[in-house]
Amino acid sequence: MSFLESCWDKAKGSGKKVVFPEGGDTRVLEAAYMVSCADLAHPVILGDVDAIEATLKENNWVNFNYTAIDPRTHKDGDRYAEYFYQKRKHKGILLEDAVEILHDPLYFGTMMLATDDVDVCIVGAQYSTAHVLKAAFTGVGAAEGTKTVSSTFLMELDNPNFGHNGVLFFSDCAVNPTPTASELADIAIATSDTAKRLLGITPNVAMLSFSTKGSSVLEIATNVADAVALVQERRPDIQIDGELQADAALIPSIARQKAPMSSVAGNAHCLIFPSLESGNIAYKLVEKLAGANAVGPIIQGLRKPMNDLSRGTTAEDIANLVAVQVL
Repeated sequence: MSFLESCWDKAKGSGKKVVFPEGGDTRVLEAAYMVSCADLAHPVILGDVDAIEATLKENNWVNFNYTAIDPRTHKDGDRYAEYFYQKRKHKGILLEDAVEILHDPLYFGTMMLATDDVDVCIVGAQYSTAHVLKAAFTGVGAAEGTKTVSSTFLMELDNPNFGHNGVLFFSDCAVNPTPTASELADIAIATSDTAKRLLGITPNVAMLSFSTKGSSVLEIATNVADAVALVQERRPDIQIDGELQADAALIPSIARQKAPMSSVAGNAHCLIFPSLESGNIAYKLVEKLAGANAVGPIIQGLRKPMNDLSRGTTAEDIANLVAVQVL
């Protein structure tokens, strides 16, 4: 059984409610059907109810449990608008503005999550990451004590020799374009905690660069080394090292040459990239060229689980993310 298959198995019967704000996207509707049939969660689909039901019937995705809601007419719209207004009135928003904003399924779904009417929000098949994050920050907010909201991709490869039986975490591939050393440290800490929760191990965290252990003194490499020092200061329980080149982080024989004193090199579970640019390129290359399953981006550091999707996502990708989030 693969790791993702085990996630599906463990998530069965969760009883969780997952809201999908993009009810007009066929991939989302297929994922909702898959999630319900596998008993992973109860899907709540937002959009034009008649159109949703017609698409489901047209594709023979029938006889499953779901709830369809039109944000423009639903009875809870006023309650959500009042909640949003109270959160944002200090920014000058009016109640009538809040009512209009809540007609947008993205914000309606965010309010369902913020008020505990659902457990998870999955969105981003059509909305851009910028729109998803703006809704998340304004509606849900960061978890207490969180300075840097970030993201990670769970990458499942066919080759079990990498990561934990083929499972790696790539961060940050979606949120922070040019993280400082302090922000990189926050990203590493969040990713280590995510991996520990999902894998049940104390993961090895590799802070990546084009340099290994001081082979370059350029600022973009020393920034990574500074981040390692900050993590070791803030969270001495985390197993971390860097800066490491990708091959030194993953391949034991190369690690023995480039970083012989490192307990992380050659056996990394979490790869922390120095920039969003490098992380995003890397995850897409590994997904497309190596055939890896890429689950995410999983947003880390929000008060409640709201997740972004790649706009190139598939129904299976969405269902996999639901299984992971339920856990």
